[in-house]
Amino acid sequence: MHRRDPPPSSLRTWSSRVAATLATALFTTPIAGSVGGAVFWLALRLQQPEASLLLLLAFLFYGALIGSLIAAPVTLLVLPAATLLLHARPRLSRWLLPLLGLLAGVLRFGDSIAAPPGSGLAPDPRDADLTLLLAGAIAGMAAGLLSAWLPRALSPRGFPRPSTGTNACAPSS
Repeated sequence: MHRRDPPPSSLRTWSSRVAATLATALFTTPIAGSVGGAVFWLALRLQQPEASLLLLLAFLFYGALIGSLIAAPVTLLVLPAATLLLHARPRLSRWLLPLLGLLAGVLRFGDSIAAPPGSGLAPDPRDADLTLLLAGAIAGMAAGLLSAWLPRALSPRGFPRPSTGTNACAPSS
């Protein structure tokens, strides 16, 4: 029986990066669903001011359950793929991932806005289609923000601090 060589460090680094990206994606999916639920509650609150805060909790809860299924293509496919592709460019990913999440969230429900104007399928500002697009956009942007910032916030190195050449925290002598 021969021993297997350990995997090269680049493969271990890649697999840990993929695992961290997928863990972030699994964490952001119900949060994106809840954000979408909060947008729906806000739209309801604008139409019916008597909508209670207890109803907000219900929208957040059901948004996390049902909205996770709706947000899954964006949070489990689009954003993790973009995160892995943009790993070498962290400054670019800080603003590109939220923008990509916003666009993917809108495109997730884009069929309702792409209807011909005379068909009766075009979104009416009082209709749920516009709210659906807004919820998808805001939830996608929130998922993109989390995808961009959460791995860096939880990394052992933390966020990079600006370098001034001197230790600003050191006591002066």
